Amino acid sequence: MKSEPGAISINIEQFHHRVVRDLAWCLISKDLLSDTASQTALVDSHILSWLHSIDRKPDPLYEFIETMHSPRLGIYFEYLLKFYFTHHHRFELITHNLQLSRNKQTLGEFDFIVFDNTLNQHWHIEAAVKWYLYRNYCLIDGPQLDSKTAQWCQWIGPNDNDSLSKKMVSLLTKQLTLSKQVEALNYFESIGIKNVSPYLWLKGYLYGHGEDPKHPDNFWFSDSKIPALEQEQFIILPKLFWLSPLYHDDYQSLKIYSKAELAEKVKREGRTSLIAALDQNNKEQYRCFITLR
Repeated sequence: MKSEPGAISINIEQFHHRVVRDLAWCLISKDLLSDTASQTALVDSHILSWLHSIDRKPDPLYEFIETMHSPRLGIYFEYLLKFYFTHHHRFELITHNLQLSRNKQTLGEFDFIVFDNTLNQHWHIEAAVKWYLYRNYCLIDGPQLDSKTAQWCQWIGPNDNDSLSKKMVSLLTKQLTLSKQVEALNYFESIGIKNVSPYLWLKGYLYGHGEDPKHPDNFWFSDSKIPALEQEQFIILPKLFWLSPLYHDDYQSLKIYSKAELAEKVKREGRTSLIAALDQNNKEQYRCFITLR
């Protein structure tokens, strides 16, 4: 798998360790929305040699990931970025997950404050990784900024408890504006920082509603469509396998299901599942979400 057009082109398969492939995906995969800033501004063309050096000696990355305080996918994504900001010579990590308060009330939390040695500036980076399915209804549980964010309400998370609209409103009106608050400016001044620029690092995938199970990539289907899928072997992906595609030894730790077994498993678990469909050589061919009827 190569990075999407507009990003740095890297074949992720060349890395031998899954954690390095996930790190590469976090750095060079396409942004979730085409109109968000490209991460190539903070990832230079020399990133390939750095990733290869990590792949040759991955122990520091494995040890770093083991310090995660939670096994959640969002935390894993955040820690991969934290490793990048901590270990790449371009950056100096100033703070991570720093809470900002006013009169003992929390205003918010900075994901990252970093200094960029290449551009000679400080960044306030908000990082998020999300998966949304296009539904025929809206999930509106808060204010909307404009017609665009209102349209995003039909992109809903796999568990029906989040929407792209809700996330973008939060990012644009609260999280990315945190560095402009008086309390933030006072904090920056206290540690000798004058100017901080906000930056959105937003990754993930959008899945449309698939009508044709014969063309399922980047779509979602109800479990009633499983018999119509052309492939015969599938993997239900654990969340920590949702980032980069499956390669090499990934398959050794994951159970492969037949079509009938997949239908039974999805129904028994009773929740939306992200699956990888395998080709005749049992290699990942595409991914799609399967929902209950």
